[in-house]
Amino acid sequence: MSLGLTLYVEHGREQEAADFYAAAFGGRVQASQNHLGQMIAVDLVIGGTPGSVAGAKPF
Repeated sequence: MSLGLTLYVEHGREQEAADFYAAAFGGRVQASQNHLGQMIAVDLVIGGTPGSVAGAKPF
């Protein structure tokens, strides 16, 4: 069994938040997810634990 974490932030600030959490906790950004040309989430790994930063109400 594995555990993941999703953080919701203001839409449009997903990349900024993911970069902050990666730097603050020694993680790394893996990929971004887009829908119709808009970023909706960023996947990252912190200490071996996968997570994502997603925009709240992206549409």
